[in-house]
Amino acid sequence: MRIKIRQLQAFREVVRNGSITAAAHALGLSQPTVSNLIIGLENELGVSLFQRIHKRLVPTQDAEKFFAEVDRTFNSIEQLSSTANRLHTNSSAWLNVVLPQSFVVSIVPQALARMRKDHPGVGVTLEFLPTRDAIDYAASGEWDLTIARLPATHRGLDVKPLITSEYVCVLPAGHDLAARESLDPADLRDEAVILLSRRHEERFEIVDSFRKVGVDLVGLVETGALTGACAFTSAGLGVTVLDAIVAQGYPDPNLVVRPFRPSIRNQFGLLLEKGGEMSAEAEIFLQAVLATVADLSRDFDGIRTLG
Repeated sequence: MRIKIRQLQAFREVVRNGSITAAAHALGLSQPTVSNLIIGLENELGVSLFQRIHKRLVPTQDAEKFFAEVDRTFNSIEQLSSTANRLHTNSSAWLNVVLPQSFVVSIVPQALARMRKDHPGVGVTLEFLPTRDAIDYAASGEWDLTIARLPATHRGLDVKPLITSEYVCVLPAGHDLAARESLDPADLRDEAVILLSRRHEERFEIVDSFRKVGVDLVGLVETGALTGACAFTSAGLGVTVLDAIVAQGYPDPNLVVRPFRPSIRNQFGLLLEKGGEMSAEAEIFLQAVLATVADLSRDFDGIRTLG
């Protein structure tokens, strides 16, 4: 079997992007070239890797298994390259950290500032991933610290709950509903609700809360960017329901935040290899994250650390 690196690169990008066109753009190749690379890889492996569904290339079960190993291999190579490049920097240590996307604005900048104040020589690589991917990263043993939205189960991991948060409703300032102390699905019956895209697990909990009380969601905007939901609300395109951690990290005088009822909670936890221990630097960053969350909890009691 003679599998070429270029074939694996093409396969990886097609799975990531869902189309030959997007993969070709990412690789700087022509579409026919990428198609031929995929065909060549399928011939080498003796299996079909994709099926076309609604104009998208969907990986087969064989492809999904193969992709996990291919992606892990490329991630290791990329991490090795980064490590080699850092040999020429003045960092005393380097952390590889996986976090939920909801931490991008409200938690990570402040946590990094806390760490940098007392440990200025520690560098960090950050990935913001959904739980299913965070589990794989944590299980690989190649990342120093992984925090993910729970539940997260893997026989090779220990999971320690760290943080809990509630969903809130975000409204444009001056909205009629801003006078309410809290809001529920019935209050939003006639509102355009900006939803998170289907790749966000929490979207389904939000939709389900409306279905349980017989309220049909009305809206014309769905977004994969959590802060995008706030930005679109600020522009008057509707209202949104999302994690308080996101809302607290998006200071905007054009927005009003109200508790969403009945309460829906998110929980985030530390994913660690069974029997594994964090490095001293990873522990320092974790404590900086928890201290930042404790600060947020002073402004909104629906966010708090556990234990």
